Amino acid sequence: MANGSALTIESLFRIGRVRASGAIPDEGRQSLPIPVRAPAAIHVLFFFCPTQLSPREGARIAPPNYLERIDAATGSLIELRAVEPSDFGLRDAPNEPIGAIRLDDDMTPERYLELRTALFGLYDRLLPHFAAGRAQLGDESRNDAREFQAIFARLREAPLAEYYTAIGAEFFGWLATVSR
Repeated sequence: MANGSALTIESLFRIGRVRASGAIPDEGRQSLPIPVRAPAAIHVLFFFCPTQLSPREGARIAPPNYLERIDAATGSLIELRAVEPSDFGLRDAPNEPIGAIRLDDDMTPERYLELRTALFGLYDRLLPHFAAGRAQLGDESRNDAREFQAIFARLREAPLAEYYTAIGAEFFGWLATVSR
């Protein structure tokens, strides 16, 4: 795989769900992957949020209540711990809905999965550059970074935007720099 391991982001996403399954209820929402640098490694973080389906609003989502860290090269669980909004520097009330998530009117479930597959492929192509700390990318990789940003903005849960930023500031800042 492109990030130096046999594991793709898709497989890490699945591993993340399995590793957390004992602590997270089935209706808990798993975030998109959030890469972070660790000493001599790349880790992928996921947060999990309580959700409650509402026929009118879609899925009502609360702030993250668990954070998981997985070694990107091995898929090993490094950490799974309970968290509160204050752990992210935010002031939302724990376990209280902060918004609702639903597919945009022009997005079918099939289209969502197509875009998520494309996004996961972009993670796989971009992670080696992030891991290496490259400040500049060639044209193809720079276009990958731009496409990643566009798809990520479309797929990430809007009520959770601040949580993604708090956890992934380094990765998202890197993307902003290399996509110019």
